[in-house]
Amino acid sequence: MLKTVTAYSGSYQCVLDMSASEADGALIFDITGITEDSREISVDKLATRTVISSIAPKQRIIVMSIRITDADVETRRKTLSSVFKAGNSVRLLFETDIVEMREIRGVVESCNNPVFAKESTMVVTLICPDSVFYAEQVSVGLYLPEGVVAYNPGNVPSGCSISIVLDGTVTTGPATILQAINAQMSIDMAKVDALVGGIATGDIITVDSGYKKRCVLTRTESTFNIFSAVSIPYTWPQIKPGAISMSIDGFGGSGEFTYSPGYGGL
Repeated sequence: MLKTVTAYSGSYQCVLDMSASEADGALIFDITGITEDSREISVDKLATRTVISSIAPKQRIIVMSIRITDADVETRRKTLSSVFKAGNSVRLLFETDIVEMREIRGVVESCNNPVFAKESTMVVTLICPDSVFYAEQVSVGLYLPEGVVAYNPGNVPSGCSISIVLDGTVTTGPATILQAINAQMSIDMAKVDALVGGIATGDIITVDSGYKKRCVLTRTESTFNIFSAVSIPYTWPQIKPGAISMSIDGFGGSGEFTYSPGYGGL
């Protein structure tokens, strides 16, 4: 059973309890869009049959119905409106009886918020382009050239982050290869060297294929965008459910491999 939903938007946050009583001032009495997500299926019609051409996840639409029963309806309404203002980016954390906290991000499409009512119902609609729910982040030490071996308990593919602290053995010759279970990305270190004015020991290269994809080099307090050094064609590294095996060739160092197990629903 769903226990609580915590919503964050900028500096605003609110906690909504599914088991709250009307005396608590606000409670969720209905929520949709949190079960296993659906798929967008495209088909091609041939002369004698129809074939499936592609299968892709749809954006997730979450609708929450919140009943406001606080004696001070206006104050509670304004608090909720600060979080669920139309256009706001919102991070939702769901806690249930049987699974750990899971997170999803979305944008508020609408917030139907009656003003002239002593006891009102607010209906919030959020659009989540990434339909995956993510569990708590897992970090694994990364030592080159051994690579990384880990396990993903999730049930859908998800992004990951690879951060490597260079030890000075990197060369500016051949491209560096990042290989994952179903992805390969090459970074031309000669281009990186030119972009940052010379690669140095202690520089940190980060490839992040999560919510905000990026490829950067960090040096002390400066961060350089090195995505233009990624060779084409490329695929952002993703992890599939089950065993994770990844090798990284082309330079030496140590760092961190980080991922959040992904789930198709609660």
